[in-house]
Amino acid sequence: MEKEHDEERWLPVVGYESWYEISDRGRVKRVGKATGAIPFRMLKENHGGGNGSPKVTLCINNIPRILYIKDIVAEAFLSTGKGEYVVAHINGDRFDNNVSNLRLDNIKIDNLEEWMPVVGYENLYEVSNYGRIKRTGGECGATVGKILKPQSNLTGYKHIQLYKDRSGHTNTVHRTVMAAFVGPRPNDMQINHKDGNKENNRLDNLEYVTASENKLHAFRTGLQTALRGEEHAMAVLTEKDVIEIRSLVGKVTYRDLADMFGVSLTAIFAVANHKSWAWLREGDDD
Repeated sequence: MEKEHDEERWLPVVGYESWYEISDRGRVKRVGKATGAIPFRMLKENHGGGNGSPKVTLCINNIPRILYIKDIVAEAFLSTGKGEYVVAHINGDRFDNNVSNLRLDNIKIDNLEEWMPVVGYENLYEVSNYGRIKRTGGECGATVGKILKPQSNLTGYKHIQLYKDRSGHTNTVHRTVMAAFVGPRPNDMQINHKDGNKENNRLDNLEYVTASENKLHAFRTGLQTALRGEEHAMAVLTEKDVIEIRSLVGKVTYRDLADMFGVSLTAIFAVANHKSWAWLREGDDD
């Protein structure tokens, strides 16, 4: 009886029925035939980009789509199809996508949710301070009031497809939120996720920061892997790097700067003290 209990269970991937199946252990295999595809082949996980949670690429009609395995498992084995939710790992291990390690946390929507027109798509879409996007105008047979389901791109950012004049355009959710509630992104500024989670696109988790501030935040939260200068002897600094390094002096240690930019401590010391790149001044970057 124990052997039967441990048997791996398989279900069709929602939206890809007859093409792919997902198991309760988080494995994905192709079951449908397509040009050049091998049926019943296990798909290889991708751990790059995003929050590090394993992903796979599914493809139908030569159109690839990247999905988190945790979302595929949850939608097949746990979802009731009602309400909105996020998938959480019970033991905190994002690589453990066994169905027994996943739970659905309902997204609580309250009267504090505010909606604004999506910039450039007024009267067609609205975005909320909770990072949700919905249809407000009908076009191409669209359902007014429908909440759009975002997908993840190669770098882990959530994006949605917006349509105007029968033409589709891909917009990232975090940029859509900030443009609507804060305003256009200033030149030379970037959008930072304060908690380091690219899936959390609530307005209170987003901010405009400089490239230096964004790099420092990524390094401190572990989103950027440290590079040892001694291990990257061929690393070469650019003018922009030099300006960033000097702007960060006093905020982080020389060792951390060396790790961030992949150069030696000696190089950082020389840059910080104008022993090298002495001719370059911060104003030259404007």
